[in-house]
Amino acid sequence: MAYTTVPPGSPERLNLTSSHSLLRHVSLRYGTSPLPISPWIQAVFICVATWAIWFIFTRGQKRLGTKPPRVPSRLPIIGHAISFLLDNSDFLSWALSHFPNDTVKTINMASTPLHIVTSSAYASQIFKHEKTFPFEPLENLLFKTFGCSKRDLRAIEESGFGHKHRNYARLYLQGKHLDVIMDVFVSSLRASLLAEFKEGEDWKELDLRELTKKHFTLAGLETQFGSRFVERNGERLVDWLWEFDSQFTFLMAGLPDFINRKAARGRDEGLRMLVDWERIASSPERDEKNDMGETKADGEEIGRDEYWGSYFHKERHRLGVEAGMSERGRAALQLAFLWGASANVVPVATWFVLQSLIHPGLLSTLRSEIGDGQRVDGKGLEAGVMGSVLMECYRWSVYSPGVRSIAHDTNLGSYHIAKGGMAMVHSRTLQLNPQVWGDDYLEFNPYRFLENEHPSSSGGKSESQRKKEKAQNMRHFGGGAHLCPGRYAAGREILFGFKTLTDILEIEVEKEKLEQIGMPEADMKSGKQGGLWPDREFWVKVRRRGQ
Repeated sequence: MAYTTVPPGSPERLNLTSSHSLLRHVSLRYGTSPLPISPWIQAVFICVATWAIWFIFTRGQKRLGTKPPRVPSRLPIIGHAISFLLDNSDFLSWALSHFPNDTVKTINMASTPLHIVTSSAYASQIFKHEKTFPFEPLENLLFKTFGCSKRDLRAIEESGFGHKHRNYARLYLQGKHLDVIMDVFVSSLRASLLAEFKEGEDWKELDLRELTKKHFTLAGLETQFGSRFVERNGERLVDWLWEFDSQFTFLMAGLPDFINRKAARGRDEGLRMLVDWERIASSPERDEKNDMGETKADGEEIGRDEYWGSYFHKERHRLGVEAGMSERGRAALQLAFLWGASANVVPVATWFVLQSLIHPGLLSTLRSEIGDGQRVDGKGLEAGVMGSVLMECYRWSVYSPGVRSIAHDTNLGSYHIAKGGMAMVHSRTLQLNPQVWGDDYLEFNPYRFLENEHPSSSGGKSESQRKKEKAQNMRHFGGGAHLCPGRYAAGREILFGFKTLTDILEIEVEKEKLEQIGMPEADMKSGKQGGLWPDREFWVKVRRRGQ
């Protein structure tokens, strides 16, 4: 068989632009006759090829989705990072105002895309698929922020610290040990209040924030880290902790310590206190009477003593030693827990007390419902007026964005999300969504979470559908509920703390000052995450009951 090419410059060579010539002369001939192709076959071939290209392209687009829209930035490389870290609330409000019809939008965090998610369905997908959206890289970043070195972080990763740590958290912060934790918390809070407010003394005027900040903080720290830790460091713990909390956002920026001196000093002071605490608690010279832990009358170990506090921290210490972590690295893990627990519980407890004083009849209703404390159990937290007020405090006064790494290319609905970036569930958008919470979404409604509340605004949805919708739009635990093993202890501290406070003290609102200053709102301007403080003073007068 002879192959002949079309001669250069020949009429046939110059006429290859037509589809007929293109198919008849593909630069070769069989003998002296061109390959015969019917015009009808050519037409069908062109139609089929066009359809195939369109089908492959559109199916590929459907499979991959479209990229989320990017919020414009004027700074190359750095992008929105500085605005995000220094003015988180106003910046995110500005960013979310772009592309209002999109529930995923992207900002540039120093060349790393951060996808802001405002859809409850997508939020559920992120928290559910842990392999695609892992928390561990962000957890390591948090540990680094608190003082872990690269060597410590490698030790955490190689030893499987995270999994073991969560198992011990479930053991010592839930179940039978939770009753012990609450006994210690109530006892400590009670002693602290009785020491300050003497029997027979007249009314004292003070800012409610300072009352809860002092007494709830010290009681919580004694509960978790033992009475020796609080005795050794005193009330300085209160000033240090909340000063450190105010600087935490700057610490997360990852700036060098010589630039971020105030935040670094607060972190280092906390590390010094916790290194000192660990040395004493783990010393063989400490009092032998507590070496085996305190016990109940029947001899059952209750998992705590006055040096370690909860044995959860003792086990974290042991895991860190076995992993080969440095002393500072182990202290950094404890500091992360100490800050996380206090920064959420105490502000929310403040709102619980404040709202009970503002709404007519609510204080007496709550005190009657809690009764002798037996009413408050793990499942009871979400029932009754008490549970409704607690959940409304979480909804209204907590900003806890859930951030995850993106390990694999994936889709969120019609949006294609590439690996290597981060996804952030913007919890405040979900918790203040008028389509879910109604026209009064900006108001504090203590009865919002009661069954059959607002039946006229149900939109034809059943009670179970509305309950599920509310649950999907409550993201007050930034790590996800299953990653926050201390959530039960947090809820109980708020409720038992409220009961203890109001059992011992009479508290009345200073109405004249309230009219002058105005009703507090949740403070989003401070850049704080977790529980949000009231944005202004809330003056009350306080005295011991029975005067």
